[in-house]
Amino acid sequence: MADKVLDPVCGMMVDPDRAAGHVDHKGTTYHFCSKGCVAKFTATPDAYLSGRREVMSAPVLQIGGLKKPSPALSPQPS
Repeated sequence: MADKVLDPVCGMMVDPDRAAGHVDHKGTTYHFCSKGCVAKFTATPDAYLSGRREVMSAPVLQIGGLKKPSPALSPQPS
């Protein structure tokens, strides 16, 4: 397994052998975590090489709702 490298778009560490994509730019090969990062880099590589990063947000998953605490577990007013 190769050492991990930085995806210049999102900042994620990527194993070059398992990367979703690779782009050669000005003599350097860059590796990406997703096809989306490849597309963003290809469109404006110099923006990402200057240090700009995309903010990665985790998907929101909600299962059920919040339950009201039982009265026995609720804080008692002072």
